[in-house]
Amino acid sequence: MVLSKDKAGMNVIIAIFLIIALFVHGYILYEGGLTLLGLKLHLYASPISAMLIFFAYRIYRSIRNKLYVTESEILIDDFGPVAFPRNIVVRASLKEQVMPMSGVNQWLILHTKNDNTFMNPKIKKLNKFIGIGGVAVCNLSFYKCSASEVVASINAWVKNA
Repeated sequence: MVLSKDKAGMNVIIAIFLIIALFVHGYILYEGGLTLLGLKLHLYASPISAMLIFFAYRIYRSIRNKLYVTESEILIDDFGPVAFPRNIVVRASLKEQVMPMSGVNQWLILHTKNDNTFMNPKIKKLNKFIGIGGVAVCNLSFYKCSASEVVASINAWVKNA
């Protein structure tokens, strides 16, 4: 089973970030022109525009990430190049985290026989922030399939081991 992300929703976010970054500099150029004040304003707005362009690029790069479930392992591109072997995964669960401005994040949690082998300090911090046990591997909110279907299929895959 191969799951890919919903590209339409993510392309809208990319477009919004890029339009805001271009609008800021276009408006400064329109109002300030090529004067010393206009150039100073461009300089002040550059970090914000660079940040928006960086976020757009990161989202664009993550669109191609997929979730692969094969007979022997689970590979999640969002998590990294580490594959979860079938004999190590105990079960999968879903943790919903309500975010104030962006809706609900649906985290796929894989419970393994030894979670520490798959955790680095960044993942441990994320687990502490979400408040879970297990390994938070990816946010299922942007995948085409519903999150509960993904968790049910992974749990069925584990039981058939």
